[in-house]
Amino acid sequence: MNASLTITDVARRTELSILRADLSREQVESLCRNAIEKRYAALTVPSSMVAECAVRLEDTGVGLIAQIGFPHGLMHGDAKRFETELCVDDGAQEFEVVANVMQLRNGDESRFLRELRDIVEAADGRHVRVALKWSCLSDPEREQGARLVLDSGAHYLSTGPGFGEKPDDEKLIAQFRSWLGEKFWIKAAQPMDDEGALICLNAGAQRLGRVAVLS
Repeated sequence: MNASLTITDVARRTELSILRADLSREQVESLCRNAIEKRYAALTVPSSMVAECAVRLEDTGVGLIAQIGFPHGLMHGDAKRFETELCVDDGAQEFEVVANVMQLRNGDESRFLRELRDIVEAADGRHVRVALKWSCLSDPEREQGARLVLDSGAHYLSTGPGFGEKPDDEKLIAQFRSWLGEKFWIKAAQPMDDEGALICLNAGAQRLGRVAVLS
């Protein structure tokens, strides 16, 4: 393991994700404070929370990422594009969109690519990461998905939306790295724990995912 990477590096490369639907305004405020205090890289929030969180995170050094198409990515591509445009207006700095893996599994690669390119265009220069639910894809489908993400104009590939997947490991990150090349960013969305997160960083991931938990 690279001795230069520490648990502090894990926090600074982590994107904390709000995935619960039953939060009060006070709880959202608490999660924003937690992200600031622990110096996370960013907070990833549902589109309806973007405007509120943009105010709370302004000038804190914690980025604000809007979730697009969560949780499964199966809504109409035009709905994802419109959701992206709304979040631009509300102050989102970056985006994470869940890819429609049904299109990949059905061989509809042109629709898959067009949808992602539309979202990148709607983001108007802001970074877009694409969450690819890898555990329901075969190796050839994963490779094709990764290459289409690379061709879409997106900036990161995320290994999923942060729930319902097997924990990310060194083998998975290395596999995606072999398809994406050395410069394209990878987010390990669901490492097992802090030790697993360090392993994913050493394997080539630039960002990490963590689901927000209320204390």
